[in-house]
Amino acid sequence: MGKHIITTRIEHHAVLNTCKYLEKHGFEVTYLDVEKMNIDMLSASAHKLNGPKGVGLMYIRKGIAIPSFIHGGA
Repeated sequence: MGKHIITTRIEHHAVLNTCKYLEKHGFEVTYLDVEKMNIDMLSASAHKLNGPKGVGLMYIRKGIAIPSFIHGGA
């Protein structure tokens, strides 16, 4: 089983506290600082990083506008 977690410094405190707990129990945690990386948008699929299929992430910097693909509906 792998013991390396990659996360960001802007995660919810529930994620960050869990990572801190796991670090104390032998896991290596890498914290990406997306603010310093000057990234506007970032997406990743977990299975490309040896994670489970169907899990991924999408990061959008505050202030970046994304237009709607579908207009209307309920």
